[in-house]
Amino acid sequence: MINIIDDVCGAGKTTYIINKMKNGIKQDKKYIFVTPFKEEIKRILKEFPNEFQQPEYKNASNGTKLTDLKQLLHDYSNIATTHALFRMIDAEVIDLLKQRDYTLIIDEVLDVVDVVNVTPSDMDTIFSTNLATVDNSNKIVWKNDEYTGKFNDYKRWAQGNNLYSYTGKNGKSKAFIWNFPQQIFTLFQNTYILTYMFDCQPMAYYLNAHNIPYSKYSLDNGALTKYQFNKINKNLVNILQGKAWNNIGEKRTALSKAWLTNPKTNAFGNTNAKELSNLLGRVRRYGAGFTVDKKSISTKDMIWTTAKRAYNSDTNKVEVGDRQTGFLALNARSTNKYSNRHFILYAANLFFNPVLKNYFRQQNITVNEDDWALSMLIQFICRSAIRKNEEIYLYIPSKRMRELLINYLEM
Repeated sequence: MINIIDDVCGAGKTTYIINKMKNGIKQDKKYIFVTPFKEEIKRILKEFPNEFQQPEYKNASNGTKLTDLKQLLHDYSNIATTHALFRMIDAEVIDLLKQRDYTLIIDEVLDVVDVVNVTPSDMDTIFSTNLATVDNSNKIVWKNDEYTGKFNDYKRWAQGNNLYSYTGKNGKSKAFIWNFPQQIFTLFQNTYILTYMFDCQPMAYYLNAHNIPYSKYSLDNGALTKYQFNKINKNLVNILQGKAWNNIGEKRTALSKAWLTNPKTNAFGNTNAKELSNLLGRVRRYGAGFTVDKKSISTKDMIWTTAKRAYNSDTNKVEVGDRQTGFLALNARSTNKYSNRHFILYAANLFFNPVLKNYFRQQNITVNEDDWALSMLIQFICRSAIRKNEEIYLYIPSKRMRELLINYLEM
């Protein structure tokens, strides 16, 4: 049974599951705890100094964490590991899990679908030489068991029932989509996924596409209860308004990845990234009315974000007053490291991957792009001092993202 604990940040999801594991360990139950970040692994190891172990390079005979994970499974240890390593599960791990009785805990949704890096010519070769075909469910079926060569990864994924095709109107494959092995979820009597706004996450679409059932719950005073949609406290949220600050984001696609990385310049010789950087710098330097007497915002009291490509660009970089201090990745989740920060500069406008969106549509699953974008924004906001019920201050220049948040708060 898959149990989704869907509640807002600060509701106590991690505390609930830690207490559940403490009680379960007393009854000799075994757990695999999977989290996005190493710092959350440290938290689990601190809570369970003698009970949990994490896969490490130094413990593996061939120096890989996956090898050490297999050894820990063989030893029937309680395991704390990352999303990245858990996604590398192979046939040997699956066989080991079949011999064990673990409870699986997934802290935040797992990336269970990915667009595979494959060229159109390689896809044509695979199908024209009859190495593989596509069945009625859009699953890629590998035909040539004797094949070895450059397509070995695709062969392995297809033979594991993990490779699907996104097919165009002309009936030809436009992309290969990797799916996390669905059978994993049959190997645990109980799985718990700790998250917020699960219904609009790719993992929910994946479970629905594969007809994998799940139940949703919230928390009430530390106990599981019937699911209800809880929200962050709107009285703690201050959003910077005014055309002077927000006119740059009026268009629906403004601050999208493509907009941020557009190399074209305006009449003043500035790119979109440069104009945005100037605004972000002014907000930080003068407080934009958020601070008394227009004092600057301390970088130690601020987090900000933008698209990774724009942040890393050498020629078209988005930055805050020539500073990179306080930057946090757009997809940051499950970390309390920044819970002392009160100012948030959110320089992004998120859209669902169009290939995955069309793939899910092909699987008869409707993607709610706006709800997904809102959920990502709220996840980022929840890295801040709002976790401690302290007032926060937001600059969201994208009109679309700002209005999604305002509408959510006023629901």
